[in-house]
Amino acid sequence: RFGVALDEEDPKGKVESSDQSKNAENSRSKTTNKNSKSIQKKASSSGTTDGMNQGAIFRDDGAFEASGFLICRSGITDFPAALERRLSSGASTDGVARSPHSIVHIGSLDELRMVKNIGMGASGRVYLAELASSSSTKTERLAVKVVNVYDEPKRNQLMKELETLSTYISRYLVRFYGAFYDGTGFVHIALEYMDCGALSDIIAEFGALPEAIVQHIAFHCVLGLRFLHRSHVLHRDFKTANILVSQKANRVKLSDFGLARDLELGVSKADTFVGTLAYMSPERLHGSQYTYEGDIWGLGVCLAECLLGRYPFEKPQSFFDYLDATMTENLLPRGKFTKECEDFVRKCANVDPRRRPRTDALLQHPWLASCPRDNEFREWIDKIVEERNKRV
Repeated sequence: RFGVALDEEDPKGKVESSDQSKNAENSRSKTTNKNSKSIQKKASSSGTTDGMNQGAIFRDDGAFEASGFLICRSGITDFPAALERRLSSGASTDGVARSPHSIVHIGSLDELRMVKNIGMGASGRVYLAELASSSSTKTERLAVKVVNVYDEPKRNQLMKELETLSTYISRYLVRFYGAFYDGTGFVHIALEYMDCGALSDIIAEFGALPEAIVQHIAFHCVLGLRFLHRSHVLHRDFKTANILVSQKANRVKLSDFGLARDLELGVSKADTFVGTLAYMSPERLHGSQYTYEGDIWGLGVCLAECLLGRYPFEKPQSFFDYLDATMTENLLPRGKFTKECEDFVRKCANVDPRRRPRTDALLQHPWLASCPRDNEFREWIDKIVEERNKRV
């Protein structure tokens, strides 16, 4: 049921319809009888504006049910009705390459072995895990986010993230391989392992990045945002900690969709106040609605952070300091970078959201049009990995 649409603008892109459909059908066949006795806890509505009842049911057959999802030890066995209709017509895809190695089949939580803790996401702790499947001799490395579903705010973010991950598949979004409930209050989300970690960690470790590398990062991020925005989805938490780097894939990908918002066709605003303060746009800090342009602002701040090797604003100490800092006209010092680079970042971080370009216009900008070849990005990632190995 996943992935049947082709990104026609990418002639090299191919769709993974057969393998992913088979995986979803196998998961479907395991559907647990909903009429079994259940234990209901925290069943009240969360009060969010997403129109979904976020109450949770912890069933005595070991399954977990919330917002229309039914999750057990063998994976997701039922989806919300609205999402089910969307999946039945094909998840929205972005030219994901067809490859027998690009789909990871996980039959049960028991097949995953946690190796080590590698970080903390917005809604849970993240582990490096190994998949030991009897159907393959190869040991696959995955990232597994573990979320405490007794914690209502984290549970609400989990449900939103599952909806986004189940629906949207792109080369520029971290891949989703399933969710599993362990029967003790924790849902385990299996994700693509991005072997170089978060961009924020790379900046903290190595400082400012070369402009040519930031061009690549910008290009990949804009393609990811274009896919989301064309699907009427706002990320709403665009920051360097949510941009992950992969040596294996030779690209960066967007992650952490616990705050993403699905919009009705033709609607371009969202009302709830969410996101990381340091990357919020001026209009959002002033209480205006969140729009596509809010994600573009976050992109501009992230690129400035990459180029400078630090957060671009001068250490705001309070909410009002953030308000004042975001009203600056230029995030980059003049003359230090190419004019095209300065212009690109300035347009993304324009104080007036009406003057920020949408993703299609950004892809036509001269700075991205002159993006170096992929092998330069590959060499940079290899150097990062080599340097880290020396420090071990």
